[in-house]
Amino acid sequence: MYYPNVDNITVIFWDLNNLKIINDTYGHEYGDKALSALASILYANSDEQCRRVYRFGGDEFVMIIDNPHNGEADRIISAVKDELVKCSYDISIEISSAVGVASGNGSDIIEIVKNADSAMYADKQLYHHR
Repeated sequence: MYYPNVDNITVIFWDLNNLKIINDTYGHEYGDKALSALASILYANSDEQCRRVYRFGGDEFVMIIDNPHNGEADRIISAVKDELVKCSYDISIEISSAVGVASGNGSDIIEIVKNADSAMYADKQLYHHR
């Protein structure tokens, strides 16, 4: 899929950490609450006209930002992580995230998402080794 009318595209790839452990330890109800909380926070930090949020897999989401402002992706990541900390569940909700960027008309969104996905898994490796 190409975006011919957009100069710059930023993709933020999000992954809910430890969803399987949450489901196995606390039950799928808590896992569903964690997914719902993340989805709600992502949606609240999106703008219909230039940002879109999609569920990409079981515990993964993608936010696509058209023509982002300088530092916008970092601001969104920080805001989402701050809001997740404020969630008043009995469990801690943590995420990994990564950013993919493309400039120029005709950018291939699939390739950008793949790159962001790879970067997100590198972030998850750091998370598991700290």
